[in-house]
Amino acid sequence: MLQSGVQSTSFTATGLITGTTYIFKVQSSNSFGISDFSSSISILCAFVPVAPLAPTTSVSTSNVVITWPAPTSNGGSPLTAYSIFIRKADLSFALETNYCDGSSAGILAARTCTIPFTTLRSSPFNLILNNPVIA
Repeated sequence: MLQSGVQSTSFTATGLITGTTYIFKVQSSNSFGISDFSSSISILCAFVPVAPLAPTTSVSTSNVVITWPAPTSNGGSPLTAYSIFIRKADLSFALETNYCDGSSAGILAARTCTIPFTTLRSSPFNLILNNPVIA
Protein backbone atom coordinates (compact mmCIF):
# COMPACT_ATOMS: atom_id res chain seq x y z
CA MET A 1 0.00 0.00 0.00
CA LEU A 2 1.51 3.33 -1.01
CA GLN A 3 0.36 6.60 0.44
CA SER A 4 1.65 9.92 -0.82
CA GLY A 5 0.94 13.50 0.07
CA VAL A 6 0.76 12.95 3.84
CA GLN A 7 1.20 16.38 5.41
CA SER A 8 1.66 15.38 9.06
CA THR A 9 4.09 13.31 11.10
CA SER A 10 1.51 10.54 11.65
CA PHE A 11 -0.56 8.28 9.42
CA THR A 12 -3.33 5.81 10.20
CA ALA A 13 -3.45 2.80 7.92
CA THR A 14 -6.97 1.46 7.38
CA GLY A 15 -8.39 -1.64 5.72
CA LEU A 16 -5.68 -3.91 7.15
CA ILE A 17 -6.21 -7.67 7.21
CA THR A 18 -5.77 -9.55 10.52
CA GLY A 19 -2.83 -11.94 10.42
CA THR A 20 -1.01 -9.99 7.71
CA THR A 21 2.37 -8.37 8.27
CA TYR A 22 2.72 -4.86 6.88
CA ILE A 23 5.98 -3.02 6.24
CA PHE A 24 6.18 0.75 6.58
CA LYS A 25 8.88 3.24 5.56
CA VAL A 26 8.90 6.99 5.00
CA GLN A 27 10.43 9.56 2.66
CA SER A 28 10.47 13.30 3.17
CA SER A 29 10.47 16.01 0.56
CA ASN A 30 10.97 19.73 0.19
CA SER A 31 11.39 22.17 -2.69
CA PHE A 32 14.85 20.67 -3.45
CA GLY A 33 13.75 17.06 -3.83
CA ILE A 34 12.89 13.80 -2.14
CA SER A 35 14.96 12.07 0.54
CA ASP A 36 16.03 8.45 0.64
CA PHE A 37 13.66 6.07 2.44
CA SER A 38 13.84 5.64 6.18
CA SER A 39 14.56 2.23 7.61
CA SER A 40 11.47 0.04 7.43
CA ILE A 41 9.41 -1.42 10.26
CA SER A 42 7.29 -4.57 10.09
CA ILE A 43 4.04 -4.78 12.03
CA LEU A 44 1.77 -7.82 12.35
CA CYS A 45 -1.89 -6.84 12.30
CA ALA A 46 -3.04 -8.86 15.32
CA PHE A 47 -5.20 -8.57 18.41
CA VAL A 48 -5.62 -10.23 21.79
CA PRO A 49 -7.07 -13.73 21.30
CA VAL A 50 -10.66 -14.51 22.21
CA ALA A 51 -11.11 -16.16 25.63
CA PRO A 52 -11.37 -19.95 25.46
CA LEU A 53 -14.65 -21.56 26.49
CA ALA A 54 -14.85 -23.08 29.99
CA PRO A 55 -12.70 -26.17 30.59
CA THR A 56 -14.12 -29.58 31.36
CA THR A 57 -12.75 -32.04 33.88
CA SER A 58 -12.78 -35.79 34.18
CA VAL A 59 -11.30 -38.28 36.63
CA SER A 60 -8.73 -40.80 35.47
CA THR A 61 -7.56 -43.16 38.22
CA SER A 62 -6.03 -40.80 40.80
CA ASN A 63 -5.85 -37.73 38.55
CA VAL A 64 -8.04 -34.94 37.27
CA VAL A 65 -7.82 -34.32 33.53
CA ILE A 66 -8.51 -30.72 32.52
CA THR A 67 -9.43 -30.11 28.87
CA TRP A 68 -10.43 -26.91 27.10
CA PRO A 69 -11.35 -25.89 23.55
CA ALA A 70 -9.20 -23.55 21.51
CA PRO A 71 -10.48 -19.96 21.34
CA THR A 72 -12.65 -19.18 18.33
CA SER A 73 -10.01 -16.65 17.22
CA ASN A 74 -6.29 -16.38 17.91
CA GLY A 75 -6.37 -12.67 17.07
CA GLY A 76 -4.28 -13.14 13.95
CA SER A 77 -1.21 -14.54 15.67
CA PRO A 78 -0.48 -18.13 16.76
CA LEU A 79 -1.22 -18.87 20.43
CA THR A 80 1.92 -19.22 22.54
CA ALA A 81 0.50 -20.32 25.91
CA TYR A 82 -2.51 -21.02 28.07
CA SER A 83 -2.68 -20.13 31.77
CA ILE A 84 -4.47 -22.79 33.81
CA PHE A 85 -5.92 -21.51 37.08
CA ILE A 86 -7.47 -23.83 39.66
CA ARG A 87 -9.87 -22.70 42.35
CA LYS A 88 -8.48 -23.23 45.85
CA ALA A 89 -10.39 -24.24 48.99
CA ASP A 90 -10.59 -20.55 49.99
CA LEU A 91 -12.35 -19.85 46.62
CA SER A 92 -9.47 -17.82 45.19
CA PHE A 93 -7.55 -19.12 42.17
CA ALA A 94 -3.95 -20.23 41.77
CA LEU A 95 -1.97 -20.64 38.57
CA GLU A 96 -0.92 -24.28 38.15
CA THR A 97 2.41 -24.66 36.36
CA ASN A 98 3.86 -27.92 37.70
CA TYR A 99 1.49 -30.23 35.83
CA CYS A 100 -0.37 -27.72 33.67
CA ASP A 101 2.32 -25.49 32.17
CA GLY A 102 0.30 -24.00 29.33
CA SER A 103 3.43 -22.82 27.54
CA SER A 104 4.77 -26.36 27.05
CA ALA A 105 4.36 -27.54 23.47
CA GLY A 106 2.43 -30.69 24.39
CA ILE A 107 -0.15 -28.95 26.57
CA LEU A 108 -0.43 -26.03 24.15
CA ALA A 109 -1.17 -28.37 21.23
CA ALA A 110 -3.42 -30.86 23.07
CA ARG A 111 -5.24 -28.30 25.27
CA THR A 112 -5.30 -30.79 28.10
CA CYS A 113 -3.34 -31.47 31.27
CA THR A 114 -3.47 -34.04 34.04
CA ILE A 115 -3.01 -33.15 37.69
CA PRO A 116 -2.80 -35.71 40.54
CA PHE A 117 -5.38 -35.66 43.36
CA THR A 118 -2.46 -35.45 45.79
CA THR A 119 -1.47 -32.10 44.29
CA LEU A 120 -5.01 -30.77 44.51
CA ARG A 121 -5.26 -31.86 48.17
CA SER A 122 -2.04 -30.08 49.14
CA SER A 123 -0.98 -26.43 49.23
CA PRO A 124 -1.84 -24.10 47.61
CA PHE A 125 -5.13 -25.77 46.60
CA ASN A 126 -6.04 -27.70 49.79
CA LEU A 127 -9.12 -29.22 48.16
CA ILE A 128 -11.15 -31.97 49.80
CA LEU A 129 -12.33 -34.88 47.66
CA ASN A 130 -16.10 -34.73 46.90
CA ASN A 131 -16.22 -31.08 47.95
CA PRO A 132 -18.39 -29.02 45.52
CA VAL A 133 -15.52 -26.49 45.22
CA ILE A 134 -13.71 -28.98 42.94
CA ALA A 135 -16.57 -29.05 40.43
